[in-house]
Amino acid sequence: QDKAVYGLETIREQLDLFDTMPESDQVILLRDAVDNLSELDAMNAELLAVYKQRDIEGLLALNEVSMQTGDQRLAKDFQKRVIDDRNHLMAERMQQYLQQGKAFVAVGALHLPGEEGLLNLLEQQGYTVRRVY
Repeated sequence: QDKAVYGLETIREQLDLFDTMPESDQVILLRDAVDNLSELDAMNAELLAVYKQRDIEGLLALNEVSMQTGDQRLAKDFQKRVIDDRNHLMAERMQQYLQQGKAFVAVGALHLPGEEGLLNLLEQQGYTVRRVY
């Protein structure tokens, strides 16, 4: 359809989220992921079901429950690095496209809800946010 496509962040920036994390924390995250691998499919299915119900706050609640396992300091740091900090960066970077109008923005569902979520950040910047799904 001859539409321009832009990224809100680079692969390098995504990888840097982990590269700037202490190696000991990376090991803890990896071990936690491996230890909970059997639960991952069920958790993803539950996230998808909540998303399909358009329950944005339910997504946030599921994310908070998933963060209750393991090292709480690390879970909070992970949430800040991987979701909250990126939300602020993406909200800033999408401004030029939103101001041009007719922009379609796609992000992972967990970037939408909460005080630090993109929906709230955009509303704080004066945008009217409405569901299209």
